[in-house]
Amino acid sequence: MKALPILLVLLPIVLCFGLGYKFASDERAFEQGAESVQGTVRAIHDRTRFNGSDAEDITTVEVAYTTKDEKTLTAEADVAYAVGLSAGKPVEVLYKKAEPQKIQIRAGFLNRSSEVVFFHLFGAFWLVLGLGIFVVLARMRAMAKDPAAHERIALMKESLRKAQEEREKRSP
Repeated sequence: MKALPILLVLLPIVLCFGLGYKFASDERAFEQGAESVQGTVRAIHDRTRFNGSDAEDITTVEVAYTTKDEKTLTAEADVAYAVGLSAGKPVEVLYKKAEPQKIQIRAGFLNRSSEVVFFHLFGAFWLVLGLGIFVVLARMRAMAKDPAAHERIALMKESLRKAQEEREKRSP
């Protein structure tokens, strides 16, 4: 029974960070063999993408950049939030030589794909919540073993019982 709270707290933490790592692996795979150049943000777009019966709101950053082959291109990268980005701001652009229109930008954690950001932030939330739960459980366990705590609890119960009796005597 002692393992159940630990399991219930650790499971979402491991699940969230694991999924965040899995989605980040797509970004890491793209980085392998990608060229890095400086680009300039041209615009930020909020759009709705339709995938059959589903729709999702996405943010894209339109970036102008010049490849190492001296081709000037404009492409869009999906980001979770366009934090700290605005038109005219320089960003690092990663592209593949075979498909220079497919890009990723490097401009901070929140400017990564929404799945990576969501799962890492949600995992951090569960981590903080889990630590709080463990601290409360440890304090409760320590209080349960403390004889002085038992006396305080008995006194509180007695005081509540007396207060209840007084209220009952006063009511008609």
